[in-house]
Amino acid sequence: MKYCVQANLIQETPASRDTLNKDIQSRIGGKKLWGDAVNSNSQDMDGSPNNTIVIRFDNEADMDDLFDFISEKMVKIPVLKGSVSKHVCYHDEQPSKLCEILDSFVK
Repeated sequence: MKYCVQANLIQETPASRDTLNKDIQSRIGGKKLWGDAVNSNSQDMDGSPNNTIVIRFDNEADMDDLFDFISEKMVKIPVLKGSVSKHVCYHDEQPSKLCEILDSFVK
């Protein structure tokens, strides 16, 4: 079983987006990931800077840590908006099984 954090975060400036991206990279450094980690900087349809995140872990504690980290940032930074969720990804090992969303936070 694999554990995933997915987020789409809308920022006020490219600099704040880039800082959050680096903070997330630091947070997951040294943790055992599964598959490719997506932590990309882009723009939404309105041109606002955003982070798109899809990161799978081998253990639940690492998923919980990143989910809590991003949720806390969303609470503390008034202009940071978007959503973050954490999933158990059964389909990564058993394609016929779906993900189970364990928790989500939207602002």
